[in-house]
Amino acid sequence: MELKFINEGNRVQLHPDCKEAVAGLSPWHRHAVFHRVCQQVYQSRGAAPAPADSDLSVRGVDVLRQCLSTDDAGRISNQITATLEALGPNAGAHGPVSDDPGLTITDVPIEGGLRDSLRECLPLLLNSRTEQLLESYYGSYFQIYSALAYRTHANETHIGSFLWHRDVAPMAQVHLILYLTESGPETGATMVLDFAQTTRAAVIGYHYEGLDERIKDIEEIFTETGTDPSISCPDLQPGDGLVFSAARALHRGSLPKTGYRDTFTLVLLPSLVPWRQDIEEFGDDHIFGRKFYRTLETDPFQALSPAVPIRPGDKLSFDEQWVLAGHMFP
Repeated sequence: MELKFINEGNRVQLHPDCKEAVAGLSPWHRHAVFHRVCQQVYQSRGAAPAPADSDLSVRGVDVLRQCLSTDDAGRISNQITATLEALGPNAGAHGPVSDDPGLTITDVPIEGGLRDSLRECLPLLLNSRTEQLLESYYGSYFQIYSALAYRTHANETHIGSFLWHRDVAPMAQVHLILYLTESGPETGATMVLDFAQTTRAAVIGYHYEGLDERIKDIEEIFTETGTDPSISCPDLQPGDGLVFSAARALHRGSLPKTGYRDTFTLVLLPSLVPWRQDIEEFGDDHIFGRKFYRTLETDPFQALSPAVPIRPGDKLSFDEQWVLAGHMFP
């Protein structure tokens, strides 16, 4: 497909004559084509990413140490407590909002002083070292699609995102999780399989179309191979971060055994411009106020990737495409 573009200010826009062709692509391929365009624009501006030999590029997961100080992470965690306490006794400040294990995670409203603090975190999380890591992975600029704050309470029942899965999202989607409390076997963590093992699990036949098909112990899948999977689950201190390819690498959360775990997550996607430019031009409501997280159902060729309706034939599931999509770009 040959696409044409026009320059509008500091941005490259899809030519109107090409919009219909792009709209006819499946959501998977629309985002993959956009990523290719992002790479071409990046290179045309003289940017040269570092060699893609990081753990993120090779394995799909990497650790970011000391993005914030322990004190600053603790201060933001306290702000989460205050935000939830202000919403009432059953808002999730000191326990799950109900006995439903699906409500173990509390989605924290990002507003007021908490929003100010998390906005100040952005350049600390996306410092020059992290920018280089992400741009070498993407081969392009990247954007913050959304930012989410969660408080996860202790629970013995693992469901949903606490079972092994990949996100039904563009192949280029990356999650950067800042831990505001400790992360480890006792305090709750994120567990990730690398690209090679994820592909192996797909070939063996691990699918998770329905939540009831997801499993907690990925070792069960590898039993017949005579090998044990190597699960990445680093111990992280408050202020450390974890970055991983959410759509390409199998992963799951583990629940804290006592108390709660606080996190701040950035959802990242390729971009035609550096991440700061979106904020300079449009503010940050699209980051902190966005309530639409199905990133496949967006038009990446428009600024801020607005939502687009999904055609009846575009079933947003993997099916046998689970294996094929694992090898899709990037």
